[in-house]
Amino acid sequence: MPHTLTTISCKTFDNCPNLSSITIPSNNKGLIITTTEPYQHFEKQMINSQMGALLAVIQSMEFLTPISIHLFQCLNLFDNNNTDVTTNSTAFINWNECSKTLFKNTNMARQVLCTAAQENIQWSNGLSQILTANPNAININTEFQVFLLAAQNDDLETIYQLLQYHPTAILPYMTTPTPSPTFTPTLTQ
Repeated sequence: MPHTLTTISCKTFDNCPNLSSITIPSNNKGLIITTTEPYQHFEKQMINSQMGALLAVIQSMEFLTPISIHLFQCLNLFDNNNTDVTTNSTAFINWNECSKTLFKNTNMARQVLCTAAQENIQWSNGLSQILTANPNAININTEFQVFLLAAQNDDLETIYQLLQYHPTAILPYMTTPTPSPTFTPTLTQ
């Protein structure tokens, strides 16, 4: 498939009994597989008996990581005004390719970083690539620190890495102990 391909239907390869491989170039930034069917049906959508399910074939391409449609649309990789994209659609991103250009803008990187943390994208599945591309993205002050957004998903590795990257983010949430009142006896006459 061409590297400019952005969206395919889950039924693209129906009735292709002789198809033996699908190649997506490693410089493809991302891909949306559209479907009107519930996810469970799409998960079992077979290409043919030799290749198996389309979703499994796409997932076997190590450079593509599944992400939520919401995060994919926030990334605005390409014109996503496609009416076929539904909540049942599945999105994949090539973090390495996107980090070369997309996250160079600090504000865009911060928005993506926060959205990715909130969407439970783990450190090893994309957050590290966003920060590697633009380390300043974590330093922008917002209402919530990125580690707090990641904390809602109980991913300790991601929380730890984010705090390692930006240790001062925790300071506003630490309390200093108040000294206990000292007792000063007074003499009465």
